[in-house]
Amino acid sequence: MVGRGAGRLGRALSDRPTGILAALLLATARFTLWWSQEMRMYILAALLATLSLWGLVGIWRRGRARDWVLYVVSTIAALYTLYLSASVLVIENLFVLLLLRRQREWRRFLLSWAAAQGAILLVFLPWLILAVQRMRCLLYTSDAAEELDGVDL
Repeated sequence: MVGRGAGRLGRALSDRPTGILAALLLATARFTLWWSQEMRMYILAALLATLSLWGLVGIWRRGRARDWVLYVVSTIAALYTLYLSASVLVIENLFVLLLLRRQREWRRFLLSWAAAQGAILLVFLPWLILAVQRMRCLLYTSDAAEELDGVDL
């Protein structure tokens, strides 16, 4: 599925041969094949990040409500799937900021973009708060374990 998503993304960004090449490269990459064989979240996160990028391309080109929904939902799902998906969100925001000058109605677009980012943050915030608390707890637990490492009980 990730290969198909990459193919559609490549076709949306360039043309059909580029999409086919993107799908072929992703389908034969050792890294992707390895992850696809594991029962973990990595391949799902890759699919959701690809859908997020595809939604961003649709927003940039057409700006339909369907593209906005695809972008927001897939980005939220990617963040809930793997924290490292935040890197995709950062890159997408940098892309928008760099190319914002090319947008005709940039103020309206920026307002819509900020609303989408706010919705993503609002939906992800409860999990982020819980994750930070859990990370602190794990950090303190590992520090305590290290302190007790040399103690004979």
